Amino acid sequence: MIHAGEALGLRGRIEVEFGLWGGRVCRHPWLVIGLMVAFTLILAGGAARLRLDMSTDRYLDANDPARVIYDDFRRQFANDDNIVVLIHADEIFSFRFLERLRAFQRDIESEVPLLDEAKGLINARVTRGSEQELIVEELFEQWPDDLDELAVLEQRARSNPVYRNALLSENARYTAITLSFSPEVALSDGDALGGFEEAGERAEGGEGLGNEKHEKSLPPVLMDAELDAVMGALLDVVDRHRADDFQIWLSGNPEITYALTQDGAREMPRLTGLTLLVITVFLGLLFRRMAGVALPLAVVFLPLLATLGVMGYAGLPLTPSTQNLPSFLLAICVGDAVHILSIFYRRFDAGADKQEALSHALQHSGLAVVMTSLTTAGAMASFAFADLTPLAGLGIAAPTGVMLALVYSLVLLPALVAVLPIRRRASARVENSGERKPDRFDRVLAGIGAFSSRRPWLVIAAWCTLAAASIYGAAQLEVTHRPFEWFPENHPTRLAAETFNREMHGLVPLEIIIDTGRENGLHDPELLRRIDRLAQVAKSLDVNDITVGHTFSLVDVLKETHRALNANDPAFYSVPDDRRLIAQELLLFENSGSDDLEEMVDTQFSKARLSLLVSYHDGFLYLDLVNAIHAAAAEIIGDLADVHTTGLVELWLRTFFAMLTSTFKSYGIALLVIAPLMILLIGQVRLGLLSLIPNMFPIAMGMALMSLLGIHFDMMTMMVGTIAIGVAVDDTIHFMHGFRRAYQRCGDSAAAVQETLLSTGRALVITSLVLSAGFFVQMTGGLVGMRNSGLITGFMILAALAADLILSPAIVTLAARSQERAPSR
Repeated sequence: MIHAGEALGLRGRIEVEFGLWGGRVCRHPWLVIGLMVAFTLILAGGAARLRLDMSTDRYLDANDPARVIYDDFRRQFANDDNIVVLIHADEIFSFRFLERLRAFQRDIESEVPLLDEAKGLINARVTRGSEQELIVEELFEQWPDDLDELAVLEQRARSNPVYRNALLSENARYTAITLSFSPEVALSDGDALGGFEEAGERAEGGEGLGNEKHEKSLPPVLMDAELDAVMGALLDVVDRHRADDFQIWLSGNPEITYALTQDGAREMPRLTGLTLLVITVFLGLLFRRMAGVALPLAVVFLPLLATLGVMGYAGLPLTPSTQNLPSFLLAICVGDAVHILSIFYRRFDAGADKQEALSHALQHSGLAVVMTSLTTAGAMASFAFADLTPLAGLGIAAPTGVMLALVYSLVLLPALVAVLPIRRRASARVENSGERKPDRFDRVLAGIGAFSSRRPWLVIAAWCTLAAASIYGAAQLEVTHRPFEWFPENHPTRLAAETFNREMHGLVPLEIIIDTGRENGLHDPELLRRIDRLAQVAKSLDVNDITVGHTFSLVDVLKETHRALNANDPAFYSVPDDRRLIAQELLLFENSGSDDLEEMVDTQFSKARLSLLVSYHDGFLYLDLVNAIHAAAAEIIGDLADVHTTGLVELWLRTFFAMLTSTFKSYGIALLVIAPLMILLIGQVRLGLLSLIPNMFPIAMGMALMSLLGIHFDMMTMMVGTIAIGVAVDDTIHFMHGFRRAYQRCGDSAAAVQETLLSTGRALVITSLVLSAGFFVQMTGGLVGMRNSGLITGFMILAALAADLILSPAIVTLAARSQERAPSR
């Protein structure tokens, strides 16, 4: 604790320099304004390059092991990132429905751009034999002329295991069309897939499994404009054909990405506007004059434009983690201007001229504003070290915005104050000392401070009890990764996912890669039978309510071909015993005109994929399923081949664990950044560490509230703790900074608490209300995760305010008493 009368030292000299800076700006305001306008225009020019990237499969860095394996799989077997269309009818095998289905698929094929292939019931592959000839054709190669012919086709479709839960539901009331795409233009070397991947990822070559070089390039995915064009055309076709007896759902990772992008593009400007409105209202209530509203808005809106421009220049897209960045920056950065203007108006209304009042405000709050910006930027910068690329982008963009807002508050704000006409409030009540008399609001704050100063142990005991209960509640919090549950219950994307789960028992791809390591290794009949057995075991799994609805591999093609070449006898739906016969039958299938083998096996017949479609579920719960499959593969495949798993399931699983490690990492880094800054500002290690306590309790309280309300800890809500640390500590810094200055003068902790709350208390309350309201605005958003994160972050900020007004006075009172009783040396 700093004793009364102690020399100000370095901090005092810094504060004096801030005061002198105010005078310099007042002498050359138009020069400062011109330079800041030019600075803004240069940076804001990059905003035109800004884009949205809401893809849920590109959270991982390109060098992440799971991404490396997945990208190697895509190089070898092409994309598995498809859009799936599900259609329902009471009677699928009727002429009326099938004709509508054929027209629907034809319209998709003719109108949807970049479409590579549409695989549905109409053009489903049928492999059969006729007079010792292998025929590979479409199910409806010849349109049936009567009910008897239609019945034959229905029997073929219902009895074909390859169709089940892929093209046709088990009850034959749902049918699916899978759409695959070939984007026309791949990204050039150096562009960033998803905004953060390593340059050249889509270029030729690349390392894959076992460090094997592949000549194939990484196939491009649908990017912003392409996905918009595809989904726009597809939705037009769907809208034309949808009816009560022809219900249609769309799903798949591109559809989820598109839905998130559309919601983000629609919600971002609306939420930004609402946040501006909330800030305007609170500024009006606080200052009750036009300049008090216009000045803070100018110094937060301009750095927001500059930040978006920096993101555009840097190629950082708006992602699920950063789409709320504009409203976040507006809310968080207004605090600097509020604290400076609060002190300025207090002094200005008391009779000082502009320059003297501005110099006083900057000397009083300049250092605290710098420290709060550094702590907030430091907390947000902790995300830059995250294992998830959207969070890493947030860790760059958010600190940039915070520090830009600091520059505008310390440079542009004083210049605008100097040139704008500002009237003193005629109703200001001034004491003989020249200070404004406390009003009712001030007296409430003073009363709170007096209570905490007189009964510090009671306050601390109550907070500790509340903290213990909160920690217990936070321990019950459920951690999940369910992207489709980010949408409201009635959202088409969520309804589609639930319908696929219920009717088709799976849509999320899990790929099992079987690598023999030798040419023609897949001609081994024993290995093929084991792959078939592994597929049957996988289909029988029901782990954590996750089901495997469909499996498909080279073995299915072989069994179909073997049956067809043996007079279509079902008894021959099996793997041949002879290695040479297997090679011959596969060659016959390849020569039949079908290219299906290209996506199931490599050209050397050394590596194959076993594709599973599993139900949508929590990313964490996939771990048990993947472990069960690995255990089954080890037992069944043995040493005949190496087995790896990849696909969207593996990416979601890896994303889940990366989310956990990123969260703990960001919390730890935030504390490591904030703690030294608090100690540096306060000038005493013990009190600096004690000042962190009021900012830890709100996090536990927020987590407990999440558990109580059934809100999950996921990609949308994982940031609330770090944001709360960075934001809530601002009020603590202003309180501790004011207390230190007051205690130096009077040497009495209770009087210092009173003076601090009377000088900065109003600004503390208003900035916290603005911040919390800015986050509460997100509760009007369309995404459930956005609503939840807004609610919890806003609550944490209010809890932190309560801690700063009630707990902080108790802590500094006890710390002061302890040091006052300590023997002098």
